[in-house]
Amino acid sequence: MAKGYKGRREDRWCILRTSAGRTLPLARSLAAAGFEVWTPMRVIKRAAPGQARRLVLGVRRRMVEVEVPILPGIVFARAPHMEALAYLSLDPASEHPSFSVFQNAGRAPEVSDASMVGLRAVEAEAAAFTDAEREAASREEARRARAEQLRTQNAQMRALRRVKKEFSRGDQVVIADMPALAGLTGTVEVSTGTAATIHFGGSLRMKIEAWRVFPAALLEQRGKTHIAA
Repeated sequence: MAKGYKGRREDRWCILRTSAGRTLPLARSLAAAGFEVWTPMRVIKRAAPGQARRLVLGVRRRMVEVEVPILPGIVFARAPHMEALAYLSLDPASEHPSFSVFQNAGRAPEVSDASMVGLRAVEAEAAAFTDAEREAASREEARRARAEQLRTQNAQMRALRRVKKEFSRGDQVVIADMPALAGLTGTVEVSTGTAATIHFGGSLRMKIEAWRVFPAALLEQRGKTHIAA
C-alpha cells in the first residue's frame, strides 16, 4: 500500500470486464450515467475509411487518430459503485454495453489508487508521445505547404518568363514589380520578345524580362481614366 493509505473504500476500484471493442464505449457510457470509471487509453493512427489500398497504389493515405484501450476489456470503477454496477450488469433492459463485475475465487477483488500509479504513468507517457507526434506532423505539414507554395510560385515565374511582348526601338516603357525602378520611364533599345534592353537615362541601362515591361502610354491612360472617374 502507498504511504498514508487509510484503506477507505472510496479510494479503491473494482474491475469490470467486457469485450475489447466495448471497452471505451462502456467507460464513456457509465461515466455519462454518473459512475466514476476509468480505463487507460492511448491514441494511434489508422488509415481513414477507404484509404487502406492507397499505399499499394503509391498515393499518400489520409490518416485519422483513433483512441484505443491500453487494457482491452478492462474498465475500473470506484468500489462504492460495485453493488449498483452488479445489478446493472444483469439488467436486460440496460442501455450500456454488456459487462460483468470481475470475480476471483467467489469474490470481487478491489485495487487501491496506489496500484493504479503504474497504469496512469503508462497512459501519461502515451499521451506525451501523441502530443510529440502531433507537433512533428504539424511541422511536416507546414513544410509541405511551404514546398507546395514554392513550387507554385516557381511554376508561375517560369510561365511569366515565357511571356513574349514585341517592342520597337525608341518605345517609352515603364516597369512593373520592380520597386527600384518605380516611377521611371525608359526607352527600349533592343527587344527580343521575352526581354528588352531599356535605357533609363545616363548610364542606367538594364535587360528586363518582357512580362515586367509595359508601354508608358498605358500607364498615362490609366491615370487619366482614374482622374476622370
